[in-house]
Amino acid sequence: MKVGVIGAGYWGKKHVDEYTQIGADVTVSDLVDENLEICREKYGARPLKNYKEMLSDKAIKAVSICTPNKTHYDVCKQCHSERAKVYKAGLYSAADHVAQGYTTWATPDGRRTGEPIADAASPVQGRDRNGPTAVCLSAVCYDHSKFMDGVCLNVKIHPTALRGEEGIAKLRMMTQAYFKKGGLEIQYNIVDTETMRAAQTDPAAYRDLVVRIAGFSAYFVELGLNNQNDLISRTENMLS
Repeated sequence: MKVGVIGAGYWGKKHVDEYTQIGADVTVSDLVDENLEICREKYGARPLKNYKEMLSDKAIKAVSICTPNKTHYDVCKQCHSERAKVYKAGLYSAADHVAQGYTTWATPDGRRTGEPIADAASPVQGRDRNGPTAVCLSAVCYDHSKFMDGVCLNVKIHPTALRGEEGIAKLRMMTQAYFKKGGLEIQYNIVDTETMRAAQTDPAAYRDLVVRIAGFSAYFVELGLNNQNDLISRTENMLS
């Protein structure tokens, strides 16, 4: 099968490597000659400077777009599939990030092979250290309007943070500021780690414990163990 890879940086090379390991005939496009030469010499990929030549090749059946955020959307718009003439990018780890982690190698942030990847627009589990405001600002570093799906930001808030009108007002203001900055979807789990661990030990006593996943709610005790642990591993935020 003939496939293409647009962008031959760190992740592009990973895609080229994976394709060649399964015997695919790979064409790779990049603006940097050195990246193209590496892909040609190390993986036997056919190099192209202009990715539009690749997209016009009807023999190529699949394309991986591995370009930076600032160009990803524009490249995606020029692609299509047999099912749709319009192709838009999305952050498709939403609701499937645990399963996708099973087949994803270790990543530079310290995540190990097989562990969950980040949930949509959310931070990698436990990696956010500077509070929910910093998380919100980080999440709007790209234009959400250019992505069709998966821009949901999940934030876990300790219940004590919302005791009293002051805490509720802070959460309201943070949410409004997030939308003003260009965020499109944010949701909260107002639950503490201790409660979720107790629910794992005694599910019958916590049958009504509801959590947010990715655009939908679910009963915590009905989730698989790995999904439960994923929620537990997320940073427990306060509002200061």
